[in-house]
Amino acid sequence: MPATAEPVRASGNEPFWSLRIGAGQMRLSRPGLPDRTAPAPATENPPEGRRYEAAGLALTLRPGPCEDSMSGARFAERAVLKIDGERLEGCGGEELPPGRLEDTRWVVTRIAGRPVAAEQPPTLEIDEKGHIAGFDGCNRYAGGLRLAPDGGIRRDGHQGIGTLMACRPAVEEISRAFQAARDGATQWRFAGSELQLLARGAESLRLRRLY
Repeated sequence: MPATAEPVRASGNEPFWSLRIGAGQMRLSRPGLPDRTAPAPATENPPEGRRYEAAGLALTLRPGPCEDSMSGARFAERAVLKIDGERLEGCGGEELPPGRLEDTRWVVTRIAGRPVAAEQPPTLEIDEKGHIAGFDGCNRYAGGLRLAPDGGIRRDGHQGIGTLMACRPAVEEISRAFQAARDGATQWRFAGSELQLLARGAESLRLRRLY
């Protein structure tokens, strides 16, 4: 049988479970219970998808969009885990881009290509019409820009507003860098499960979705 394609990830809710295959190990985690581990199994390829089985754990991944029942995150495969006669369902495989931009909330992970190291990083909230609001690392802000369905970023017809609190110099530096990158962006696009804001084709902001 072929070797396991690593890493393999799957998880589900009610009850919560998370299974990872990587670094030669298969590990099942569940709240209130000790982790259960086994050597990473080889990949089986039955007609319905992929299968991994070891030490009483049997994970099957079937192609097809799957949405996490709590977070709303979308994945490329549906997961079924069988353990000691119990059947648990969930999602697995690659995380897919969100099904929509509207009514989403994001946290900034990179500004102009540099990782953001902050206790409270900037955020971007997008309403049902594409208008933005959020936290710039120091102050709350709202308005000024709209992320359009065609991937463009438009001025929304009125100046944005924000609070005017003073912050530590390091925090204000992040805030200013975020504001400049946000206001200079002219396009947006999904990059896998992340959101990119672009200026002249180059990434100005990279964001991870908050659910």
